[in-house]
Amino acid sequence: IDFEAGYPTSPQTSLYLGQGVTLSTPVTAFNQATFTISNATGSPPDHMTLNTTIGGTFYAALTDFPNCNHCPIQMYTFTFASPIEAFGLYITGRGAYTFHAAQVLSFYDGTLWSFNLPYIDYPQTFGQFAGFTDAGAAISSVSIVIGGSSFQNPCDSFAFDDVRWVSAPVPEPGSLALML
Repeated sequence: IDFEAGYPTSPQTSLYLGQGVTLSTPVTAFNQATFTISNATGSPPDHMTLNTTIGGTFYAALTDFPNCNHCPIQMYTFTFASPIEAFGLYITGRGAYTFHAAQVLSFYDGTLWSFNLPYIDYPQTFGQFAGFTDAGAAISSVSIVIGGSSFQNPCDSFAFDDVRWVSAPVPEPGSLALML
């Protein structure tokens, strides 16, 4: 998913991306953030965030920047209608501020797996690829969790683009009978 065609550019809390995939963020009293499909660069909320699609201009960005200051945690979740076994995406804009927030990529395949994404020191904030492969797994969601920084401000501006995944194999009907 490269966010290039047909997505609304207004702030969202849940958006069907096509191909059985939904991107969402829970809105609570402590989490007022939304996301938007954007092509802006250079100033908050899109400071140091950018598109990674060759020939493209759009990406999904953390938005509602003033309202998410001092929130303890924020989460963005990709939910898959059909299970996956591998996932990856480009993340840009991390490290745009000195007091950065921790970012974690997590998924559940019967066990909760979480991977801290390394901080890239300012100004080398252009982008990094993050992902995993869990062959044979049946994963239905992947989350990007943003924790508090030294000022409890998780809004280290960031965006993601060029999201990709591999669908989990579906057992063939004949092999199901053999398992019984």
